[in-house]
Amino acid sequence: MEKDELKNYIEQIAVENNFTLKNVDKIVNAKFLILDDVKKCPCDATNPERYCGSPKCIEDTIKDGHCHCNLFWSKSVDNADNE
Repeated sequence: MEKDELKNYIEQIAVENNFTLKNVDKIVNAKFLILDDVKKCPCDATNPERYCGSPKCIEDTIKDGHCHCNLFWSKSVDNADNE
C-alpha cells in the first residue's frame, strides 16, 4: 500500500462513520516510518484490536470523541472545539 492509498483508505473510513480527521498526513507518514503494517494504530501497534477502521477504533471515537491516536474525531466533538 502506498501513502496515497492509505490516506484514501483513512478518508473513506472517516466518511463512512461521519468522522473528521486531524493530522492525517503526519500520521500517515509516521505509519510508514515505524510500522510493519501501515493499517495498525501507530500509538498501540501491539494491540491487534486497534487499527484504522477497526471496531475498537470506531468505538473509541464514538465513546471518547476521538480514536486512540487522535486521527479520527467525532464531528460533534470537533464542532464543539471550534465554537
